[in-house]
Amino acid sequence: RIFYMNPNLRKNETPEFVGLEMLKKKHHAQYLEFEAWAAKSQWIKFHQSHYDWWAFPYADASGAYAFAYSIFEYETEILKNDKAFMSEFARGVELLMLSWGWDLQNECFIANAEHNQVWQNWAIRLYKCGRALKQFGLAKEFESVRKFALVWIAKGSDFSFYGKDLTYLFV
Repeated sequence: RIFYMNPNLRKNETPEFVGLEMLKKKHHAQYLEFEAWAAKSQWIKFHQSHYDWWAFPYADASGAYAFAYSIFEYETEILKNDKAFMSEFARGVELLMLSWGWDLQNECFIANAEHNQVWQNWAIRLYKCGRALKQFGLAKEFESVRKFALVWIAKGSDFSFYGKDLTYLFV
């Protein structure tokens, strides 16, 4: 189940919020896993694992974690000024997209994709990645993700999640 935030919230002060330090720890650990999976061409791990809450945090509560990993304006500004976090965040997006056979920087499908390096119909994960990119102001990266999404939307991929159409972010 997805929750939708009050747009007036500027700081996550909910009781379930893990805090910025824990979020950064969890994010860093996930980044290291992403790098290890990619180095071993274990693309299937990107598709079978659950990580989108802390790998791509943004300003909405989500699923069982509710507001635990949600970040609002206050937290976003702190993280945007954390060079290590932002570097790992951007690289994590690049690796996620590679797991789906997409070259983020060149905005195209990669040649000679490996086994399991294909789109897995994870519209919610792509949506969360896109939302986080927009929130962090990474416009170039968002545009590449958007182009990827538009390919799959045009092919008829289902971009709904619990009855909510997620295409609005990309069209």
